[in-house]
Amino acid sequence: MTIDILMATYNGGSYIENQILSLIGQTHKDWKLLIHDDISDDDTISIVKRYQLLDSRILLIEDNFKAGGASNNFLHLLKFSKNELIIFCDQDDIWFENKLELLHRAYL
Repeated sequence: MTIDILMATYNGGSYIENQILSLIGQTHKDWKLLIHDDISDDDTISIVKRYQLLDSRILLIEDNFKAGGASNNFLHLLKFSKNELIIFCDQDDIWFENKLELLHRAYL
């Protein structure tokens, strides 16, 4: 079962790469990362686009919507999620490699 990971970003260029790498390193591989950026003015988008080219599970939603804050940005992302399992992800997190595996097991 695919898990949708929703990441709301804004000026996260300093740390988003480490979070994306922690997602790619998950032991549970059946996930999709949906990212919506709140019109950052740093290198957040270029970092995301680089990883989007490397991993087809990463999807950047580019719709020029200005959410005006993390909570509205996450709510906006929910519109794009199609899977039964959803987890929210902060751009400055670093996840333990088995986080999604444990979530998936708990759901079953």
